[in-house]
Amino acid sequence: MMPPAAVFTFDNMAEAAEVGAGLRQVPREDTTDPSLSHGYPNLYRLLAAHDVRATFFVEGWNGIHHPAAVADVVRHGHELGMHGWTHEVWQELDPATEEALAERATAAMAEAAEVGAGLRQVPREDTTDPSLSHGYPNLYRLLAAHDVRATFFVEGWNGIHHPAAVADVVRHGHELGMHGWTHEVWQELDPATEEALAERATAALAEAAGVRPLGFRAPGGSRTPHTETVLGRLGYRYDASLGDGMCPQVLGSGLAQIPFRWSGVDGFHYLRPEPARPSDVRDIWLAALARVAERGGLFVLVCHAFVTGVDDERLAALDAVVAAACADPRLRIKTAGEIARELLDG
Repeated sequence: MMPPAAVFTFDNMAEAAEVGAGLRQVPREDTTDPSLSHGYPNLYRLLAAHDVRATFFVEGWNGIHHPAAVADVVRHGHELGMHGWTHEVWQELDPATEEALAERATAAMAEAAEVGAGLRQVPREDTTDPSLSHGYPNLYRLLAAHDVRATFFVEGWNGIHHPAAVADVVRHGHELGMHGWTHEVWQELDPATEEALAERATAALAEAAGVRPLGFRAPGGSRTPHTETVLGRLGYRYDASLGDGMCPQVLGSGLAQIPFRWSGVDGFHYLRPEPARPSDVRDIWLAALARVAERGGLFVLVCHAFVTGVDDERLAALDAVVAAACADPRLRIKTAGEIARELLDG
């Protein structure tokens, strides 16, 4: 027989229930929501005065819109439980919706809880991260000047911590792809971890951008033997990891492959003890572009906002390559997704 015990639990956080009921569409600021500005602090003080740990059941919505508040549950030494996504009438959900909302809520709160437990640092503000404050805007301006659409492969972590920046990719007319969760060494993941991170990243990016990514590029470049199965299960159309040179193809799983070469990656040239000169990188890329225009195949550049986007000379090198591609009548400029669609749909 279980010894006598007392259990203290608390449900709900912020405006999630109002969102679920259709009474509100956007979150309040933490400082203006009474449950966050007064309710939770009062409960933490009360429990601390008696040295009592409690369980707080929180809606997953808060993991995205109030991550600091979710993290505070753990910081104050309490247990965090999942309480749906936006306080749905859970018993009325169909099985598919129930599973999707449970996965979404669990992933969102797990990230916030890791911060609270000190397992992960709090992300920088968008205005202080150089790739967000300068890199991405510079790349958007460069591409817009040539009326070029590109594909941006983004880690799922950003869907929770920088959702506006993720949404900006789509708002600027570009394609959004998935690039792991926090740039793990993808090829070293075991199957269960790979699937969990891919699901988590896909859900976070879709939530932030309003568009589900259909393309994937493995962080580190190489996929695992299980990647094709995982991507297929999640509805992806193509993989843009390392492959057969510059020759796109349809893999045995039915996924399109849009491969790249290391020589087309900015970091391959610039992230060295002695970085290459941007003018030399420009010439290497222009030569590769000319070979593709003459012989056929696919020219794929892989640039990073924190590498190329924040450096004027590197941006100028990229601009020269984009301009040359636009000026060559033999070349079509496509997103990775558009190439995949041609391969798969004809």
